Amino acid sequence: MDRWLHAAPAGAIIMCHPAVRAEPADELGEARAWEYDYLASDAFPQALARAAVTLERVRAAHALEAAY
Repeated sequence: MDRWLHAAPAGAIIMCHPAVRAEPADELGEARAWEYDYLASDAFPQALARAAVTLERVRAAHALEAAY
């Protein structure tokens, strides 16, 4: 994540679908659980700070883009 955050251009979008636990029928269930654990941990905001990245809701990002 550190590498991606440092390389992401302004306005980049992170899309993921985290889940508290893996569902047996979901092929991506384990990845979803890992995403949830990471995003809920202290490691994610620390990575954001190291990369000087801030998060915005999509609608706020679209409004900013429309202003230019």
